[in-house]
Amino acid sequence: MVTGKFRGIGSEAVPDGYHVDDGHAGWRNRLQKMVCSLRDATPTTLGAEDWYLSILGVAPEHQGEGLGRTVLQDGLFAADRMKKRCFLDTFNARSVPFYAALGFTAVGEGIDTVTQSRFWVMARPSLPF
Repeated sequence: MVTGKFRGIGSEAVPDGYHVDDGHAGWRNRLQKMVCSLRDATPTTLGAEDWYLSILGVAPEHQGEGLGRTVLQDGLFAADRMKKRCFLDTFNARSVPFYAALGFTAVGEGIDTVTQSRFWVMARPSLPF
């Protein structure tokens, strides 16, 4: 159980493809279109053996406190231990330098067909630990 005010969240997973099924057709269709935009901008050199870092969010009033780095730290360390490359996408241009400082480089970009928002696909090789 988590108590207190929201400060940040993170999630990482090894993908087995891009599939969305949230049980709600309207949202599922919109989300599926967004996922397709992201998939289409993701280089084919990234795939099932790589780890996809799905969600990272830090409340605006807590950004710059090191929470994002802290949330990612365990997942990146585990990927390094297993010699796995990681990739992610971000819709926030301000996040590109943050991810670059963690070893990610931009490998693709696009415009989401649902929101018309620009996004970047970023990848990070496994690093020696």
